[in-house]
Amino acid sequence: MALGQPVEGIFIPENQNFERMREYLSKWVGKVFDLITKEAFHGFFTNKMNELETRVFVCNNIILNFHEMLSHLRKNYEKLW
Repeated sequence: MALGQPVEGIFIPENQNFERMREYLSKWVGKVFDLITKEAFHGFFTNKMNELETRVFVCNNIILNFHEMLSHLRKNYEKLW
């Protein structure tokens, strides 16, 4: 799920404050975890992935999404840090 896209009606405008950013990111993290979990569940229970592949899939996707989130925030919202 791309950052900057609306999540449950919340989006990141240019002049963002810390509270709105925190609210958006907590919903974004929840949405990302939901999508990763559903995809892993589907892959495992349709026998497209074994248990080890499922664990690697979940871990890699969590790491990649958090890395993308931090890169996006550092690039676009330095003033909040």
